[in-house]
Amino acid sequence: MSGTSIVTVKHNFETAHRLPFLGGKCQNLHGHSWNVEVGLLNTAWPEGINEHGISVEYGLAKSTIRKWIDAHLDHGTMLGDSDSLIDHVEALGKVFIFGRHDVVYDFSYVIGTYKKLPWPTVEAVAIMLAEKLQRALEEACGPYIWVDSVRVEETAVNSSIYMPGTIATQEVEKPVAQDQ
Repeated sequence: MSGTSIVTVKHNFETAHRLPFLGGKCQNLHGHSWNVEVGLLNTAWPEGINEHGISVEYGLAKSTIRKWIDAHLDHGTMLGDSDSLIDHVEALGKVFIFGRHDVVYDFSYVIGTYKKLPWPTVEAVAIMLAEKLQRALEEACGPYIWVDSVRVEETAVNSSIYMPGTIATQEVEKPVAQDQ
């Protein structure tokens, strides 16, 4: 056998956002039925699967991914930290804020932040999910599970795929092969 086995987990969530810097329709607060597909690689085995043909225990991976997305994004609002709506987040309910500033939000309705990118574009959401889910999966499944790709669809015709790169290109210590 040669090649690498990648498994995928899909999930969806309902979330509003706006991109006021773009103008046009996207400057208005609007919602999407977002679809996410997360590609996972098990780095403990050379081809991504063990001797039983298993890469990752789906139940644990699915529950980890879905729990994070549901807690932080589902039925909420994503805003950039320079958005004028920030002053009104209490009225929006659950809010996830993108932005580069060192702002500490001590409101219970700000459920999370991502400071590397300033706005919740579909591209930024894919990158943010790759990073946040990588941490959540490492905690739940161990350091050998690697987020290989994240595809995010904000509509049936608009999507973004983010591929963080192979684990060999990252500053991550590769785990020693182990049986599960």
